[in-house]
Amino acid sequence: MRKTVALATAVLAAVVLSGCAERAQNLSAKPGANYSGKPDTAPWKAQATPYSAGNFQAGDKAAWEKAIKVRADGQNEYARVR
Repeated sequence: MRKTVALATAVLAAVVLSGCAERAQNLSAKPGANYSGKPDTAPWKAQATPYSAGNFQAGDKAAWEKAIKVRADGQNEYARVR
């Protein structure tokens, strides 16, 4: 009986601890894998959509940075309370 309980405990511990393993999540870890998604573009080069915030033209990095700063300042609780 003790051997059965010890064996069951060991198997349960192995199963529980196997979930703690960290696996590589990049494509270079898989042989022959190539990324087939779209390439990333700089955020200030993106085309305007109805969901875009700020008044900036695509490609205008300075205007994009200003729009991001204004947005962040609007979400800053310390600045809003004063």
